[in-house]
Amino acid sequence: MNFINRITINKSNGIKAFVGALFQLPRAISNIIIAVFILNLITQINLPYNLNEEIQDSKVYVAITERVVRPATNSSLAQALPDIIDDSFKIQIRDGSTVTPWEDIKSLKDITFNNKQIVYYNGVTLEEAIKSDENIDYTAVSLTEGLDSDRSKARTLYTYVGSNIQYDDAKAERILSNDFSTGSGAIEAFRSKKGICFDYASLYVAMCIAAGLEVRMITGEGYNGVAWISHAWNEVYLEDEDRWIQVDTTFYKGANYFNSDRFNLDHRNEQVIGQW
Repeated sequence: MNFINRITINKSNGIKAFVGALFQLPRAISNIIIAVFILNLITQINLPYNLNEEIQDSKVYVAITERVVRPATNSSLAQALPDIIDDSFKIQIRDGSTVTPWEDIKSLKDITFNNKQIVYYNGVTLEEAIKSDENIDYTAVSLTEGLDSDRSKARTLYTYVGSNIQYDDAKAERILSNDFSTGSGAIEAFRSKKGICFDYASLYVAMCIAAGLEVRMITGEGYNGVAWISHAWNEVYLEDEDRWIQVDTTFYKGANYFNSDRFNLDHRNEQVIGQW
């Protein structure tokens, strides 16, 4: 402070104020970054009010989180997640002649679908999405043939889907704009070797069925370091262990998401939308 006084002693009040503010700028920036780190932790808590949404709507918060907080974590997962789940897959309900608009699945997560309703996810029905073909069946059977436990079969298929399918950012952008011109589901993902979370999960279902494993499709929300965003993953039943475990092939390249303890950190509001 004495240094600032010496260089501004003969200057106008305006210059003094400017120089003083300039020297305080680094401290102010540091305080803002610290505040964003704290808010980033708060947004991971499932609070009973809309604080998460208010924080995530802040452009300043989002910008600092993307450019400072995530790189500072030095986490391959944190750096991979924005490209992995920054999509909001869409749902539409047809019941007779009534058709709902395309909506983010989060807004309809509590709805109970009756047998008369046909539900479309990203332009296809669930049964269309998990439909297999001879190439998928052959690959699944070949990969799991000779394995002596359901866990080893389920993990092998998790590794195959996670390592062979690339996340399709362009498709995610199209889905956000209600453009469903690109096919969705297991066959499309296997053929093109790319897709978004719904495609990963659909392919895992198709391969599990071919390998004789009972499997579920799960929808909910995934945390990408900034916000909770619509997401899809799977549960697979290990008959020889008499238990269901969670599997997220979309997150494969970020970290271990085969029956991982970290599931509850960045997955929430899960519901089963199909079981086979």
